Order: sequence, then C-alpha cells, then structure tokens
Amino acid sequence: MSPSCQHISELLISYLQMEFGERLKELRTILNCSQKELSEQSGLTLRTIQRIENNEVKPSLHSLKAIGEVLKTD
Repeated sequence: MSPSCQHISELLISYLQMEFGERLKELRTILNCSQKELSEQSGLTLRTIQRIENNEVKPSLHSLKAIGEVLKTD
C-alpha cells in the first residue's frame, strides 16, 4: 500500500472510531456554528448540546432529528 493510501486508510479508521459527540462537534465547527446557536436553533438546551458533544449522554431520536435539521444533514 502506498504511503498516501496508508494515510487515508488511517484517517478513515480514526474517523469511524470517533464517537457521535466528536463527529457532531467537528461538523458544527466546520459549519461555523456555535453550541449556543445550535441550541437556540434546535430547541435543545445548551447543556444538552454540551453533554452530547462530550459523550456524556447518547442523543435521543428527538435530539438527533432536531440537530440534523439545523445542520442540514440527511
């Protein structure tokens, strides 16, 4: 395997091992959306967003839907 393919493979494995909260934080920051903005637009409390991103809780289906609608994910 070439060095660039090896690097891509390692990045993919690393990404797949990320927990939901880490992925949410990464996507939110890429979209330049603060936790406060996500909270206000989703109707979830700021503390709920923080707890999800810190992997303290698993988001409910309701929370996932609300977050997805704000971040325009399918």
